[in-house]
Amino acid sequence: MTRHYYSTQTFLAWCFNHYFYGPSHFAYVGAPFHTYKLPNPASSNPWLRYGSQYNPWWDDDPYDPFVRSQRTGLAAGVVAMRRARVIGRKTAKHLLVIANRAEVALFYPVVYRVDIDLLDINRLEKRGSGLLVASDEWTIRDLRPHEFDVLFFDPASDSKVDPDVTRLGAPISGGADVPLPDVLRTLMARLMP
Repeated sequence: MTRHYYSTQTFLAWCFNHYFYGPSHFAYVGAPFHTYKLPNPASSNPWLRYGSQYNPWWDDDPYDPFVRSQRTGLAAGVVAMRRARVIGRKTAKHLLVIANRAEVALFYPVVYRVDIDLLDINRLEKRGSGLLVASDEWTIRDLRPHEFDVLFFDPASDSKVDPDVTRLGAPISGGADVPLPDVLRTLMARLMP
């Protein structure tokens, strides 16, 4: 039987992971998608996190606490990838600027669906609330693109989705990757003042 776990990510996090980190995705995954009445706290509830991301994205609210929190997480990921020598100093510098100043249009929420049974158990970590309150969640540091599906990425039917998100996200729908220099140029052109 398939055991699906879910992770809500920003599109910008997907971009960093896909284009710059190998592509290796860092994901906190929880089950089920809506963990109502289960021990998962709000931070480990993919459904609540989706709503918490969707609202400020829709409202284009750069001051929303969730957006600020996502910026902090993206920057921490850049620092970790630089320390691990996955990215060079110049790329890290650019990604830190993007993490801290990217337009909210790039924080479009997407959901990863992972069949946890297909992953080696040694790649799954119990951390945080997974240990403290026994919530049904895992941390995966090296999720590969063929190991998950992206849900709720539907730019064709959501008129608010930015054209750059559609273009950079083409691989989600089976399209080709955008060349890395074009990705960086596009992201750097989408900074808030």
